[in-house]
Amino acid sequence: MNQIELQSLLEKYLKGNCTPNEIVLLESWYLAKSKQDKLPIEEKELLLYKELIWQNIQPNIDVIEKPATNHYRFWIGISVAASITFALFIGGYYLIRYQSKERASAQLKQDILPGTNKAILVLSNGKQISLASVQAGVIAQEGSITVKKQGTNILSYKQLSSGNIGKSLAYNTISTPNGGQWPVIELPDGTRAFLDAASSISFPVSFSKERKVAITGQVYFEVVHDSKKPFRVTVKGITIEDLGTSFNINAYDNESAIKTTLIEGSVSVAKRNQTLIIKPGEQALASAGNENILAKQVDVDEIIAWKNGLFQFNHTNIDVVMRQIARWYDVEIVYKEDVSDISFTGSLSRNLKLSKSLQILSITGLHFKIEGEKIIITA
Repeated sequence: MNQIELQSLLEKYLKGNCTPNEIVLLESWYLAKSKQDKLPIEEKELLLYKELIWQNIQPNIDVIEKPATNHYRFWIGISVAASITFALFIGGYYLIRYQSKERASAQLKQDILPGTNKAILVLSNGKQISLASVQAGVIAQEGSITVKKQGTNILSYKQLSSGNIGKSLAYNTISTPNGGQWPVIELPDGTRAFLDAASSISFPVSFSKERKVAITGQVYFEVVHDSKKPFRVTVKGITIEDLGTSFNINAYDNESAIKTTLIEGSVSVAKRNQTLIIKPGEQALASAGNENILAKQVDVDEIIAWKNGLFQFNHTNIDVVMRQIARWYDVEIVYKEDVSDISFTGSLSRNLKLSKSLQILSITGLHFKIEGEKIIITA
């Protein structure tokens, strides 16, 4: 088994996609390799993979149906335990194979905490409110609309009466910085929006005539159905319209295209004279350099992993990976060498400190160093 075949098999194993024959082959390789090399796996190195591997094994445990006998339950337990143990050893070896003791891939004497729930609300009169620091309860009144913070991470807009909100339509804007997110914004119609780092949403405090909002960055929507009043999102000359569905929009300035991913329902994406309707599991791509809107099938779980507290990648170019890391940890990425041919597959918790995330990413063979608010990357 050559190195390319080994790498492919290891990735399949860590994702839980190996066939029984492939597992036997990999275990045989491991036993032979451990006797030959006396694999220098240390506990602190194995712990780096514990969370990543458990995330890949846990879904398979959850879907196992209740066994008919205690004997069957026993063997499932043995199988899962063996999978975890073996995966930890494989993960440890896989790390060490690409990371020698002489060239530690992560020089991480400094550390940076992960992002948190924080955002700024700008009212129609220009007043700014820090949502992270303001106490729960009513925080503003916009005509007949009450703006309320519920708990620690929900901001809701409720119309308490039929009163007039004013002669001119009042708009609010909520924005998150790098290193921040806001989990739930409940708009006046009940639609929910989730803001990722470095993102914003602007909207009228009352959807009297139409439901229309503008965004930047990345926002996930769960739209309340209203056949008479479609919900529209505008971003950089693109209009996304639906009647009641869930979808994600990634429109960061440093990404190659505006990406609209449909989770359920139906949406249309319009650009100038072209309109494209996509189905669940599809992603529409609209870029400045292409007049046409393109569509492709995607892994929905990977696209909305950020909303669920994860980074999730599947053979993703390292530059794309590090742009997400930069936004979440509020750091600058500095490449000392060309690493454009490097990719990463796996899941990371967004609750990890930066050093821990970089240690896991060092499986790629890259070397990371934290200098102040910069990450220096070398091959």
